[in-house]
Amino acid sequence: MIKQEDFYSKNEYPDFKSKMSIWKNVKNAIPRETKKPVLNLEYKSFAFGFAAAFTFLFVCIGIYSVVTKLSEKSEPDYIRVNKAYTRAIDEFEQTMPKIVTASNKSFNLDEMLKARNANLKNIDAGIQEIKMDAGDLSPIKQNRLRQLYKMKLDILSKMIDAEENGL
Repeated sequence: MIKQEDFYSKNEYPDFKSKMSIWKNVKNAIPRETKKPVLNLEYKSFAFGFAAAFTFLFVCIGIYSVVTKLSEKSEPDYIRVNKAYTRAIDEFEQTMPKIVTASNKSFNLDEMLKARNANLKNIDAGIQEIKMDAGDLSPIKQNRLRQLYKMKLDILSKMIDAEENGL
């Protein structure tokens, strides 16, 4: 190991005052840090970052739309037909005027609407029962499901006609 005594004698060491003077000069020789402005934007990198973010967003949206379309095309035909019926009935129910029993309507119309609402609930229960057995949709079940959808559409159209005519 290297020893200081081999290279320096005791009188060659600086005293405390000299050490302080040396370190003070070193400290003064180091340039001081200037404060940087708070908002120091580099416009080029900012623009490139913004462009990259938008590009990434559009790529993600494109990938999502392609994947959803591919997954929809890979579904069997009977599921796509069932979804089409469901969407058509949902849109039909949303566009149909809300049937509210008012006091100025006849008693027969109220009874008829209640009966048809009960029929709709029974048909919906039948549809849900067939849909719950989604693993095995045989042609007979598919045919029954289509019949239930047709019955539901027929009842909804009769309810709209009755509401418009005030029967």
